[in-house]
Amino acid sequence: MNGIGHRRNSLFLVWLIWFGVLLFAVAFVWQRGLFALLLQGDPSYLSGVILGAFALANLHVARRTLSLSRDIDAALRVRSNFEAHPDEPLFAEQGPQFRNQAVPPSLIMRHFQNLFVRAMREPSGHDLGQRELLEALTLRLKSGIHGGWLVADTMLKLGLLGTVIGFIVMLGAIASLENYDLTTMQGLLTSMSGGMRIALYTTLSGMTAALLLAVQYQYLERRADGLIADIEELTAVYYVSALRRHLDKRQPDHAP
Repeated sequence: MNGIGHRRNSLFLVWLIWFGVLLFAVAFVWQRGLFALLLQGDPSYLSGVILGAFALANLHVARRTLSLSRDIDAALRVRSNFEAHPDEPLFAEQGPQFRNQAVPPSLIMRHFQNLFVRAMREPSGHDLGQRELLEALTLRLKSGIHGGWLVADTMLKLGLLGTVIGFIVMLGAIASLENYDLTTMQGLLTSMSGGMRIALYTTLSGMTAALLLAVQYQYLERRADGLIADIEELTAVYYVSALRRHLDKRQPDHAP
């Protein structure tokens, strides 16, 4: 099945491996004292804000990954049920059900339920609203991922903001220069180096955090696209035909 792994919570397990490598890198940088150097060398505190936001963003990635992983597992269960029992699902007032293997609440079951409700309201209609419902499902699935892209872009912009602040500090030191004696020049170089540290450290923090988040959200978006394609395939190949058979059986019972 394209886009769906064969191990339970496989997507979340892959992310855990990535997160473990990330934690190892963080521990290595911490042991070398680079974090302390970064925070002490940035009097604007933007680097600390970026690192804190990055930690919170990873919690969001973990939550979205676990949710998507469960939806992928549910889609895999639905496919295995359809392939083992082509006459399924069973249709009841609460929606479609499977006898062989219970499917937990998920996006695919919600999609099936919406199609079922629409079919019950318009049993004679040929259009079940598959395209509209699939578009709504796509928006619901990708809403959190799009928010993650916004966070990654914000971190990059914070890094660029730190660059601007650093250059302002440097230019402010030059503008306040009144004479060119040795003591003044030493103070000028000290102020300029402080501004340069702000510019470089915040840029480094913002670009690194944005890049690491972008890799994660890109992977999530690709897997989400795969899940949407799988749901569309299962709906077209299996579910709609089963639902139409169910409607055909109901028609004689409701005939006048």
